[in-house]
Amino acid sequence: MRVLSGLKTPVIKAVFIAIGLILPAANALAAPCDIKNNPPPFIDHDITGNVNTSASYCELCGYGYVTIVVSNPYEGADMINMTVVEDLGTSGLTYDPTAPNPISYTLNGVPIAGPAPTGAGSLLTFNLAGISLDSRPGNNNFGELTITFAVRRSSNAEGLVSANRNIQARLTYDTDQACAVTPQNTGLDLLPLREPIPSVIKQGRNADASQSSGQYSNTV
Repeated sequence: MRVLSGLKTPVIKAVFIAIGLILPAANALAAPCDIKNNPPPFIDHDITGNVNTSASYCELCGYGYVTIVVSNPYEGADMINMTVVEDLGTSGLTYDPTAPNPISYTLNGVPIAGPAPTGAGSLLTFNLAGISLDSRPGNNNFGELTITFAVRRSSNAEGLVSANRNIQARLTYDTDQACAVTPQNTGLDLLPLREPIPSVIKQGRNADASQSSGQYSNTV
């Protein structure tokens, strides 16, 4: 009995050592084309509920900006040959090259050069063939490309108040691995409208009491 009990300990240790070697190997088996856990959308508009802080908005009788975010959720495949088509719908908005900083790009938070959109009216095409969006290590780390461009209503600026401001972006791309890819889109997103909020102040004076123009008060 002593001999048998003495043999059990090294056998059990060997089993645990083997398991410890297998587990890291299993974690490393993710294929380059696999999607990471809890990924962001492939393409989205940067829109928040607060019109004053939203990165995407339009402005009454002025220019606004739309920000598109493209994310790479793959385990190890870079996204290449990308094309983004922005459909501004029936809003009457179009690209405004005369606005300050009409087009800008960032790649993983770093500003880069990028093309102006082609097309006219509500349908704009961004040819991003020269930009590669890399896969970044870690489940909570994703390659990210942002495109921010200026928009303005081309005519009847005040019509923006009642216009349908739903917009939609579509992404097509390839990968540097043999991944099965499909076009992606944002669905319809409502572009917030910034417009003036008038403030009315009434004051009065009693002319019969010889109150001068400098004697207006808040009590009317």
